[in-house]
Amino acid sequence: ASLTVSGAIRANGQNGPAEYNVSGCGSGGGGGGAGGGIYLDAASATLGSGLVTATGGVGGDDPANCGTPGGAGSVGRITVAGPTVSGTTSPAAFVLP
Repeated sequence: ASLTVSGAIRANGQNGPAEYNVSGCGSGGGGGGAGGGIYLDAASATLGSGLVTATGGVGGDDPANCGTPGGAGSVGRITVAGPTVSGTTSPAAFVLP
């Protein structure tokens, strides 16, 4: 019936690994992982501020600078089903009536 988030709900992508061959030229940094999906269904949802996240991971570094850094992972999706929703999420939630 009601949901109040007081901790954190996260489906964040992991950061990409750095280039593994720092003594010579390797293949560059690894890509960040994509954020996952979160679906919440409650008649009343109080989500807090930034407690529910599905962000993408950061691309890995290329410390030898002979390749390129990895790309960032895309954001995930947050969907909240319910007529009364308050709070903020990252990325912004898609709210179903």
